[in-house]
Amino acid sequence: MQSTTAIRNNNDDTSTTTNLNNVISAVGQQIFSYLPLGSLLNTTSSPILVNTVFHDSVFLMLGQAATLNLSQCAHLREVRDIQLIQLIRTIVEICHPEAATDTTIQRRRRRRHDEYECRSSRVASCSLSIKVTQLDLSRCRNIHGQAILYCLKHMPNIQRIILSSTSRFDPLTTFTTQQATDVNNAIQLSNKLQYIDISGCSKVDTTSFQSFISVLQPSKLLHLDLSGVSSMINDEIFTILGRYCYKLESLSLAGATKITEYGVGLICYICRYTLRSLNLRGCEKVHLPKLLASAAFDLMRLINDNHDNHQAILPPNYVRSHDTISKRQYYSNLFNSMKIMFRLVDDDTMADWIESSRRHMSRYKILEQQWRESYWNESTDQQQQQQQQQQQQQQQQQEEEEEESPFFGKLEQLDISLIGNRSIRLEGCLATIAWLNGGRLRHVNTSGLDSVLQSDLAILASTSQENLQSLSTSASSIDEPLPPGGPSYHSQHLIAFFYSMRCRDLDLSHCQRFMLSATLNNIRSLKLDYNRGIQGNNLQALLATSTKLLRLSIRGCPNIRSNDLCLGKHMYLGDNQPPLGLLELDCRDINMSFLPLSRLREIYPHLLKLNNRLTPLGSKKIQAHRSSFKWRVGEELMASKKRKSCGDRATTITTSLASDGDVCPITAASNCCTILSTAFSQGKDTEQEMFACLDCKIESGHFVCTTCVKQCHEGHETYSVGSGVGYCDCCIFSSCKCL
Repeated sequence: MQSTTAIRNNNDDTSTTTNLNNVISAVGQQIFSYLPLGSLLNTTSSPILVNTVFHDSVFLMLGQAATLNLSQCAHLREVRDIQLIQLIRTIVEICHPEAATDTTIQRRRRRRHDEYECRSSRVASCSLSIKVTQLDLSRCRNIHGQAILYCLKHMPNIQRIILSSTSRFDPLTTFTTQQATDVNNAIQLSNKLQYIDISGCSKVDTTSFQSFISVLQPSKLLHLDLSGVSSMINDEIFTILGRYCYKLESLSLAGATKITEYGVGLICYICRYTLRSLNLRGCEKVHLPKLLASAAFDLMRLINDNHDNHQAILPPNYVRSHDTISKRQYYSNLFNSMKIMFRLVDDDTMADWIESSRRHMSRYKILEQQWRESYWNESTDQQQQQQQQQQQQQQQQQEEEEEESPFFGKLEQLDISLIGNRSIRLEGCLATIAWLNGGRLRHVNTSGLDSVLQSDLAILASTSQENLQSLSTSASSIDEPLPPGGPSYHSQHLIAFFYSMRCRDLDLSHCQRFMLSATLNNIRSLKLDYNRGIQGNNLQALLATSTKLLRLSIRGCPNIRSNDLCLGKHMYLGDNQPPLGLLELDCRDINMSFLPLSRLREIYPHLLKLNNRLTPLGSKKIQAHRSSFKWRVGEELMASKKRKSCGDRATTITTSLASDGDVCPITAASNCCTILSTAFSQGKDTEQEMFACLDCKIESGHFVCTTCVKQCHEGHETYSVGSGVGYCDCCIFSSCKCL
């Protein structure tokens, strides 16, 4: 704010423009927060915009910016369609070379341009355009859709559209089928569109979504988030996705209660060479055993045919060396999972599932051939000549993978928590997916499932090994009935699971039959709430060996005592052992009579949260984090709610400005990861800028903070995903240098 004031007092036009460039370069996409809402959205005069040079320079820089973000400030989120249209119109008028001087006649001509050219119903790029590549209107609940269509007409380089929680956005009223008459122009525009986030848009149903995609035709779309949209979307959306979005890498369908296994299988088959992230959380009608019946039958037949040749049952697309896996143990676990899966279902039902799965597969191949001939224009003739050699080399590999792993072959992130209903038995499904995947899975969530086998987890861990970084089986009923006639390795499944485990984020809460091993050396976050299999000596060994542990939750574990948390008397710790760097500890519902909480804060001096409450250190750091974020986005810092006299108030304001300007909160923690301030909280005080890293594959629900982007991911392919609440995932999914 001080920089803006300095510019206002400067009367030299040249120096004003130079200073403004420096300010906007330093502020970045937060420039909106430093300017009045009326002057930007209503294009009216304001005391801060004292001359035309300053006014035009602001909008000229906005036209050159890569990101247009209205989601970080509460007052900007109140923007309406007409206000956003006026803002884009002003930016276009000032950025266009013909609009260099400000005369009444030229303004009328520019208005006439908007009336006749931009009012066209086609989604075609306008001759007067701006360079925005990312449009973030998340939580702008007054946007209906007209402004979005207007923005797309003037943003031919748009790559990312973020409309999460834009609850009044209704594509059916704006993106109608009549607007797709000029298909060539629409494809020319949307060929650069790679990311669409409409999560939480409750008015988006099947019909409106089909209209939205039909108009845009995003043939290069890589990421699509439909989580939390209207529950009325069904399998018909996969038809339009298969036509135009055949290169998807990330798809989120969380909460889509109407879709079935047919639609999921269709999009997984169409995008089988590109799909890397799939979120099916809460999809109640997705019958996973039906989807995997044909693949499970082929796998079971392979196991029976190679009883003595354990090498033959390893995944054909295994990404690691076969020497890194115990083949005899792998065969044992896989045999148990498949045997239990086929034992729980009668032969007639399983035969129907296999027939249905194969019939669906035939239908998928027919649709793929039709769409390839009618809709898939992957590249121009010149690009086809350049890529012809690469396509020929990859064609043979793709033909082999098409038969081996039609589903989940390239997946790296899978969320099937709360999938299906309670009547569906999922034993063996996770093992089948892990076998089809070949060890590429990095993040797996099976929380809330009633039937997860220990042998399934053993297959997942032994197949993925170092690739598996996050696993959540919270509230899963992990059981292991012995199949008749099977090998007697029942007691070794769990041991094999932990000795193959290299993940950094593990959630075993409410797992009644799960024990703990002391081999989790790389663990960062561990949750064991209400786990009856955890013993005190296991926890002591874990605390002694897991020196990188940042979060531990053992709430309600009946076999844990307070002495197990006291590291001073443990035999595994030497005299020179440094204190464990725990940031969060939850030991509620545990007998702590011999160890008061104050003693725990001495044992773990870095604790920010204890029993889900902030410690004094945690309160101080979270307030500093919140003040730092408010300073960056230009929000007003509330010093106190207590009434003061005029003198006290002036002193408070002076001190606040001095602390914000001279000792900025950013400087105090500029070299530290924000997780050292927020811990693993997701409250409103943890709001921060979020970035995704493609090289480290931190995206699709995960993010890294500003500091880690500059230091840990320097030189990587990163991009901004806006702002939101949460914690930085760099320490879990990468090697964080800022702890």
